[in-house]
Amino acid sequence: MKKWKSTLYLAVVLVLALSLCACGGTQSAADTTDDSTAGTESNSGAADDAGGTEDAGGTEDAQVDSGESYVLKFSANDPADSTYDKLVVQILQQKLEEKSNGRLTLEIYYSSSLAKQGECLGGIRDGTVDMGVDIPVMYPGEFPYTELYGTPGINLGDVREMTYTLQEYMKAYPETGMEDFVTICRFSSGSFGLLTADKPVTKVSDIDGLSVRASSQLMPWYEAMGASATFIPMGDLYESLKLSVIEGAHTTVGGTYAFGLQEVTNYFTPLTMANGDQIIAMSRELYDSMPADLQAVIDEVCSEMIDVAIDYVFTTEEETMNNIFDSNPDFQFVELEDKQGFIDAALPTLEAKAQELNDAGLDGSGALAWLLEHTAD
Repeated sequence: MKKWKSTLYLAVVLVLALSLCACGGTQSAADTTDDSTAGTESNSGAADDAGGTEDAGGTEDAQVDSGESYVLKFSANDPADSTYDKLVVQILQQKLEEKSNGRLTLEIYYSSSLAKQGECLGGIRDGTVDMGVDIPVMYPGEFPYTELYGTPGINLGDVREMTYTLQEYMKAYPETGMEDFVTICRFSSGSFGLLTADKPVTKVSDIDGLSVRASSQLMPWYEAMGASATFIPMGDLYESLKLSVIEGAHTTVGGTYAFGLQEVTNYFTPLTMANGDQIIAMSRELYDSMPADLQAVIDEVCSEMIDVAIDYVFTTEEETMNNIFDSNPDFQFVELEDKQGFIDAALPTLEAKAQELNDAGLDGSGALAWLLEHTAD
């Protein structure tokens, strides 16, 4: 009889314990903060520590233990319901939520309302942003190997080739300072090229004497090929091209259509030796504070987001090209015939940039040689 009573007592205790665990393990970050901190501290901090630190193993749809929940403040440059939002940000959010059983969610701040482009990485460092989108080359002097990669004149191929080359380059030449971040995704953000009004550009000689709009980073490259380069804000390009203030503009396929530039131009020449490097990053300090199973979820999502981003670029550019043709049936996408001429024109600038890295105690010459060895066919 005593043995039966002991067994019954243990069973009751076990049932009560399991019930308490089940109730405590499903609370969100907001549920575990008091009224004075709700909606602020919970955005980047953990909920009550209820365990759940086992490694998820990096497998698809990893099952994680119940425990801390995180609502991450995410800074997006694009507006809500934009193509970027639907094909990149929302997919990232969905993957994090599903693979963490709802313990990782994003609170998304659209249209740079949390941090401006060129300031997001700084916000991640100081804790005002948990995760977000930014452009590393917009931090002059901070990421020197990125600046070398971003210097025009190295043919790294299309968006897919550029993106995968970038992954290997950053492993071979890791940036000091990037250790502050976990890279969720880093990729070439689109096809850059030269938009012209009256004549197609297929070789270097076609640029000689051309007046071109370009950013400060690109001006020396165009001037080395005989162009007259100047900077004009995107919002002023339409009138500048229409009135023949300039004859061409360095921009993207997306930028062409977004500002209606196909209405006052007829040709776009993709320049695969000029790329755009975009990063989605999160706080390393926050990542390190998370239990191992949630870190495994983030690692798994990181491995999947590269192809998501590449697919986004290809999908949006195909749609944009179709829209451009609908708007201007005479518009042409021109194939470049003289890639080597563009590369040769850039070598002095590339070598000067590599020397800057050497002078700073980095391996600029080695990094430049690596990039030149990985040029696309």
